[in-house]
Amino acid sequence: MDDWHDINTEIKDLQTNEQSHVRFGISQTVSRIMFAKIANQISVSDPTIHYDVMVSNSEGVLSQLEEYKIDLGIIEKPLVTQNVRRTSIGKDQLVKAGPTGTWITREPGSGIGYYTEQYFREADIHPDRLIHVNNSG
Repeated sequence: MDDWHDINTEIKDLQTNEQSHVRFGISQTVSRIMFAKIANQISVSDPTIHYDVMVSNSEGVLSQLEEYKIDLGIIEKPLVTQNVRRTSIGKDQLVKAGPTGTWITREPGSGIGYYTEQYFREADIHPDRLIHVNNSG
């Protein structure tokens, strides 16, 4: 919550710098799982803040930040670049459920897909079958 408070303060600072809108970039997973809560928190903490939201994959959000097309990005991949300051606002964990022969995961390149592949490497797991679900709808 302290990290979110710091982010919320930065959003307010963006608006007080005579910017009419705060432009968010969020990844697909963030858009589906947590942005409704973030939007609600923004409206509760300061209903005068106006914002627009662009949804992309994590790399797309980072690219938009680097090109100054958005003001703030929220992604799940640990991407780092020289010109963007990164702050962690939460933790997540993958959980194994069911038999290990067949796995359902997100498409390659997605944040969840990235962490699933990392988990496979770290746990030395070699699934018999992978089912990729494209959730970029």
